[in-house]
Amino acid sequence: MKKLNKIMAAFASLALSAAVFTGCVTDNPDLESLVDLSSFYLRGNMNNWANDALTDGSLTENTDGTFTITYTAKANPDEFAIADATWATKYCNGTEVVVDGDFVELAAGGGNAKVTGQVPGNNYKMTIQPLSSSVKVKVELAGVNVPSVYVLDTRKGLVEIPYDGKSYNYEFNNVQRNEGLMTPANVQYVAKGYSYKELGYTYKGSMLVLKTILGYDYL
Repeated sequence: MKKLNKIMAAFASLALSAAVFTGCVTDNPDLESLVDLSSFYLRGNMNNWANDALTDGSLTENTDGTFTITYTAKANPDEFAIADATWATKYCNGTEVVVDGDFVELAAGGGNAKVTGQVPGNNYKMTIQPLSSSVKVKVELAGVNVPSVYVLDTRKGLVEIPYDGKSYNYEFNNVQRNEGLMTPANVQYVAKGYSYKELGYTYKGSMLVLKTILGYDYL
């Protein structure tokens, strides 16, 4: 009888352990199913929302379970979403992702997300980490294509001018002026100029030769 009681007690203990172990599995978030990103794409302003070809937004799966894609920035910011081919499911929710910042969670639905702090023309790598019902995203600089432009400020020295990716049209109006420029020199120079375009001429390489000839002596 004592032996039977010991056997029954052992079975009861085993059943209790199994119940506790089962409860731990269902409550562990690390063992929950993750969003399957194998059929999702980066769709945003940087790749024309992958409307030209879905492959423009194809994600590369990494061994650690994350997905990555490298793109060239078109604007600052660039709006985007992590979406499937039909836009049936998308992760964005109007979230801001700052370049070289930490992972930011994108919930499903909502307005477009946006990448800020990037320079149009440069390359950036986006890393996407799937969660159970959302994704996390971070963006890092991957390559510089846009050369830095500097101007010389007499008080501050060289000052970098940020490139905003836009083009601007400038108009130069021919206005007759009588101006004097002061320089710390003991020689006085008098110059007169005119627009050769208004005289019907166009620029030619021979003008460089003429410039050299005119600089040989005083006229």
